[in-house]
Amino acid sequence: MTIDVTQFHEVFFEERLEHLANVETALLDLDSGGTDPEHINVIFRGAHSIKGGSGTFGFHEIAAFTHLLEKPLDGARSGRFVICTSIAEALPQSVDVFMVTHQRM
Repeated sequence: MTIDVTQFHEVFFEERLEHLANVETALLDLDSGGTDPEHINVIFRGAHSIKGGSGTFGFHEIAAFTHLLEKPLDGARSGRFVICTSIAEALPQSVDVFMVTHQRM
């Protein structure tokens, strides 16, 4: 029996927007020089959830892109390194990419 997962796309799209809103809020803290580890966790969890849903529903390019974002965030969460300026600047741009892809789906 094959399950048609397209019936769940709308829920995934709605959840993705919620994750992006949470990520944007946490990014505002980073943008203002904050270093609260919980904000890094919020950004990581949002990216991780988007990656998982994207892979599940066959949006493999989005999953691969999100995986690239996860790596430095995971390093920051574990204390292996600090989010540098270039990554901090790239994160909001990544949210913009997600929003554009969302509008095109």
